[in-house]
Amino acid sequence: MGHVVPVARSVGDDLSPVEPAYCTAYRMLSNALIRLSHSEAESWRGIATAAALVLTLCRRPSGFWGVPTNEEEVEWYFRGSPEFAFGDYDYGSFTITWYALLAFQAIYGSCPSKFLDGVRSVFETLPSVDGAYGKLFAPGAKVDATQIVESPRHTAFALLIRLRFLERYRPEEWIETVKWLLDARTEKRRGWSYTKDKSKPDEPFSTGACIAALAYFLTVAGAKCDKNLIDEVVEALNFAFKRLLEIRRDERSLWAGHLSNGEKDIPDSAKVIDLLQMPEVYAQLHKHVPGFSKQFGDLKMALRTRITPQGASSRTDKEASITNSATVNVLPLAFEIYSETDTDREYLRSLCLNVFETLRSYGSRLRLESADWALLTRGCACVLKGSGQGPLSEADRAQINDVCASVNKASSFHFQTFRLAMSGMPTVSDGSILYLLSRGSKYRGRTILGLNRILLCWLPYARNYLTRAALMKIFGIQKLGR
Repeated sequence: MGHVVPVARSVGDDLSPVEPAYCTAYRMLSNALIRLSHSEAESWRGIATAAALVLTLCRRPSGFWGVPTNEEEVEWYFRGSPEFAFGDYDYGSFTITWYALLAFQAIYGSCPSKFLDGVRSVFETLPSVDGAYGKLFAPGAKVDATQIVESPRHTAFALLIRLRFLERYRPEEWIETVKWLLDARTEKRRGWSYTKDKSKPDEPFSTGACIAALAYFLTVAGAKCDKNLIDEVVEALNFAFKRLLEIRRDERSLWAGHLSNGEKDIPDSAKVIDLLQMPEVYAQLHKHVPGFSKQFGDLKMALRTRITPQGASSRTDKEASITNSATVNVLPLAFEIYSETDTDREYLRSLCLNVFETLRSYGSRLRLESADWALLTRGCACVLKGSGQGPLSEADRAQINDVCASVNKASSFHFQTFRLAMSGMPTVSDGSILYLLSRGSKYRGRTILGLNRILLCWLPYARNYLTRAALMKIFGIQKLGR
């Protein structure tokens, strides 16, 4: 999904009359892709608020976002060591930060400046190493910003973040990163692997991210660059997109994900298509890569066949079952794929209603991964926009900020749990919030989550003073403040 850069008006500009609010609302509803009842729209707004709350609480002290948001991610990424997963050395993930910023831009209309300031501070603390970005060496060791595992994928997402959200932050450094990406291609000089190891096979997600970063660079800075560099970038885009088509599972299918068990096939494929369809990227590929539009349309059609009104599966095989993670990953794209005919729109409405019912039925048992929360937040923004609603209001944002501020200031874990419950917002996402608050503690992560299934199911409805007072006494909370 693209974004529109606000254009500053100066004195003398032709200012058309301001459209009345009721006219704006009518126009949005008239252009809606799907029709939702008032109660359905309000329910989606509640889910959007809860998802944005999770995403806000997922933010690292560094200013980035990253893993983990659930116990499984500790096992995958940190080998069962919560002290590494929540250690101060881990600044976060360029990939997940990209999707988080996109989500906030979509759900709020613009990305909050405090988030952009935090992200910029990470780039100041951990500058590129000869143009490259990547994870720091040795978990738990003394942080040395010059010691990183150079990664084309991380470098691509770092460049995308800077081009889209930090355009004024040291733009003179972009060219060094572009040159590093061009040099980091695999031996055949066509695609990219996850790490800078030219002997390794090309990875679809990394190759898609690098294509997007280079094409975005042409849009933002191409007119000011040396012609030889532009020619080299254009040549790389042609070879890389051709290579991206070649490494699909078959000529009519999608790609293998970055996990060998196939559980990331559809989520990663959706992310690749999502990157390539950004207006800033699509325009350059359409201009410089012969036949791109037709071939990209085929890719979208291949993804379309994997989406049912009930959701999407994680693997490409037809017998694979539908998963929450895959469904959340394809939801934003569904509004691009199903937008042509009335039949498409009815299909899209069925998908949205089924996703909502699934989220509501799972409640606090829902477990998503780090990037999935960003995709869910962005998917909610697509539903609200597609149904003629606007982004979250200032009141919604104030409520989220209020809850986050009181939770982050609280010294008692029980108080944090209680405050979240009384907010009435974490109806979808409280499990992951509590895991984050526990910082991976086995006692808290399991015992409190078990308590959560009982407590948070009914606590938001306990509005009378006596019930609150009794619960505050049980949890040892002296005062429930803001």
